[in-house]
Amino acid sequence: MNLSLYLDGDSILHRAPAGAKLLALALIAVAVSLLPITWWTAGVCLALPVLGYLIARIPLRQLWLNLRQLVFLLAFLLVTQLIFLDVVHAAANTSRVIGLVLLAGLLTHTTRVSVMVETVVRLLTPLTRIPGARRVGLGPHVPEKIGLALALAITSVGHLSAVISQVRLAQRSRGVKLSVWRFGSAWVVPVLVLTLKHADDVGDALVARGLD
Repeated sequence: MNLSLYLDGDSILHRAPAGAKLLALALIAVAVSLLPITWWTAGVCLALPVLGYLIARIPLRQLWLNLRQLVFLLAFLLVTQLIFLDVVHAAANTSRVIGLVLLAGLLTHTTRVSVMVETVVRLLTPLTRIPGARRVGLGPHVPEKIGLALALAITSVGHLSAVISQVRLAQRSRGVKLSVWRFGSAWVVPVLVLTLKHADDVGDALVARGLD
């Protein structure tokens, strides 16, 4: 199974440096967090990923597929915030999170994992040369470890999506219908078990290679 989320393309986003895209994502996150709580904010946050996919010339069908994978996160955020906040606040806050997650997904679609990891390592390496860096945990091999963690986190997204699809197909083949009462036993528990098994397998592989 291919866990890479990169989609081949020749758009301006595909050709842009990984560092510039990471910086742009960080600046967008800050800007979005400063927007007022209005319906316009919710609309802007949801429009940004659409604009990004159009610029990247990635079919909007891919954006829809990514959004479908976030349906449980969307429902959880919206319901929990509606308990404490009004509709406008709940919609704006949920749209912020979903919009940024989709933009992060666009980053992985337009940037190879190896390039992103190399960029992170290159940006962090100068920090290890600062006097006293070791005292705060910035040893000479820390950038490589952070880069490895980033690569594992990105590729795990692909694995988690595959696990959810696998559980969904298995439940459908058994005629299991999703309901509030069976949500935990039919979906959450199998996904959690398979995800933890994958984490154990990755941990064992890292230990076998002398990494901890």
